[in-house]
Amino acid sequence: MLPGVRGRGVGATLMHRWLDTLRAVGVPGCHLETLGENHNAIAFFESMGFHRHGEPTSAPGLRSPAGERHTVQVMVQALVTSPVRGG
Repeated sequence: MLPGVRGRGVGATLMHRWLDTLRAVGVPGCHLETLGENHNAIAFFESMGFHRHGEPTSAPGLRSPAGERHTVQVMVQALVTSPVRGG
């Protein structure tokens, strides 16, 4: 989100609507990638129900302005729960 709209709930509203749409059409799960160094984004996605999947991996070609290597963090969320089987 652009800095001018951060902290106003716009991102959360968009994310809730997107996830609700996916659930409504039966999508079983969702995944995304964000920079491993973007702690604010990771915290936001965790607040939306996503979980980190594995460790951050190297992002070839991406470097900070200081020349440090960036990583990518995969995050996942189950959207449709499977019925319990057995009996």
